[in-house]
Amino acid sequence: MDKIIPNLKIFTAQGFGNSMLPLIKNNDQLIIKKLPFNKIKINDIVVFKKNNQIISHRVVYKTKNYLYTQGDNNHFNDGKISKNQIIGKVEKIQRNKKIINLKELYLIQATNYLNQISNIINLFNKNKIDYLILKGIPVYLYYQNYSIPQMIHYDCDFLIKKKDYPKAKKILINLKYQEIKKNIFLETHNKEKEVSFIKKTSSWTIIIDLHFEPVFLMTQVSQLNNLYPKKLIELMTNDFYQNKKEITVNNLKINILKKHYFIYYLLLHYFHHNFKGIQRLNIINLITKKERFGKNDWLKVLKIANKYKTSSFIKLGLFLLKKLTKNKVIPKVIIKKSPFVKNNSYLLSEQSRIKEGVIRFLNIFFLSEEPFFKKILIFLNPEIIQFIIKIFKIKLFSFFSNRLKKIQNL
Repeated sequence: MDKIIPNLKIFTAQGFGNSMLPLIKNNDQLIIKKLPFNKIKINDIVVFKKNNQIISHRVVYKTKNYLYTQGDNNHFNDGKISKNQIIGKVEKIQRNKKIINLKELYLIQATNYLNQISNIINLFNKNKIDYLILKGIPVYLYYQNYSIPQMIHYDCDFLIKKKDYPKAKKILINLKYQEIKKNIFLETHNKEKEVSFIKKTSSWTIIIDLHFEPVFLMTQVSQLNNLYPKKLIELMTNDFYQNKKEITVNNLKINILKKHYFIYYLLLHYFHHNFKGIQRLNIINLITKKERFGKNDWLKVLKIANKYKTSSFIKLGLFLLKKLTKNKVIPKVIIKKSPFVKNNSYLLSEQSRIKEGVIRFLNIFFLSEEPFFKKILIFLNPEIIQFIIKIFKIKLFSFFSNRLKKIQNL
């Protein structure tokens, strides 16, 4: 980013790089407004100084004295940013001599996104496809009292029955979506659990994930019965359909999970991401405030977790949520720790998909409620052996590639 003029209340600076794509593009002119620290909110895009660089990224976490930021196109955050590092907030973008107001941009994108979801739901209903929206902008709008989203939303997760997949796929293909071809090397068994579709419009990209079960274990391995019984996943999936409710968003009727099951699922989703991502805890906090969760509500969530033998998977998430939000209503829980999860994991950045996959497997292994002698037998599973070999090959290839680069640079 160019040097800025700090003495003015409103000033411009040129943006460089791709860390805020697709919202901010390389060489966009940013119109920045100076604001006191207490006026900056989560999801604002702020300009700050760090390591002799001027950076513009989104706020993902904030305290009274510092905040954390992350580029929309980055998997890692920028670490702690103090008050005196903040220069201002990005209000508008100038691109090709056209001024783009961020609030208006968010509204246009959200409207386009919701129209796409509306088309899909109407066709699902017409074709008698039973579905649930597990997460996405319709849920966000509902719990935000229909206020304009303060960021770009890309994807929406549907839970459908596998027998309905051929009809659902045909609907999406007719709506100009294309199936996303996964990396076969890493996602061999992904289609047993979910399939993703993408549609690129002139301005935005929209991704639809079709889940056949609540995905919270691993997509690289189809059978983890030694760590978590398949029959419990089947029971959980059936119970999700029995515990849905209908909400209305912009005159569109949508099926989502009832509040206790919804929070339970979001905690499982947080576990699936190795307890990382402040935004995931922020969403849980937002919904529980909206639903006025009391102690009995949290106990009902824990009761659901006990039913499916997943209490150790969500208790660590509850512990981190309580620590982050200082919510005294969340009951104290005895947590089963994984050596791969730190007490500030929500502030940590996600790593490569390979590393996250390995950590996910280890978390499942250590937090699984199955007997240890049964868990250890997972290493005799041919899929696990194949997965370990794949990881070893990737590590070996990476090692020799790096060595070759060093030799070439000599």
